[in-house]
Amino acid sequence: WLAFQNDGTYSAADYAKVMSESVSNSQAQREWKLWNPFEWKESIKRRQIFVIKILRGAIHGLAFMHDHDRLHQSLGPASVVL
Repeated sequence: WLAFQNDGTYSAADYAKVMSESVSNSQAQREWKLWNPFEWKESIKRRQIFVIKILRGAIHGLAFMHDHDRLHQSLGPASVVL
């Protein structure tokens, strides 16, 4: 059976794609479009923390499903709905 249905608009795969394209475009144009351009390292750190929180949530959800004998299909970045 299907454990859940994706009714969301964005997934973790979408986030990764958008952010990598944004960084690539900014680097190519030598323009850093950040909230505070003087804190590039802080911006990267915030993104890392965001990704870690997403991964922890996904792993906790997967552990919950396994603990309660729920079946799931293959999992990937598109399986994590934001």
